[in-house]
Amino acid sequence: MRNIVGGVARRSDFFERPKESQKVWQALESGNSILLSGPRRIGKTSFLHHICNTPKKGFRLLRID
Repeated sequence: MRNIVGGVARRSDFFERPKESQKVWQALESGNSILLSGPRRIGKTSFLHHICNTPKKGFRLLRID
């Protein structure tokens, strides 16, 4: 894993967050929306890219930038 500065961390450079991922999927499976907020540069975008790149069965995720 490399420390990525300035871009989105992907694949082996992404630090897995299993508890947070599980909470997001539970909310989505329940039909809820999520709001991800936090200070700059803590990995929000990288986390969302990870969620979009690893969808659960029956989900199609669309990322609009």
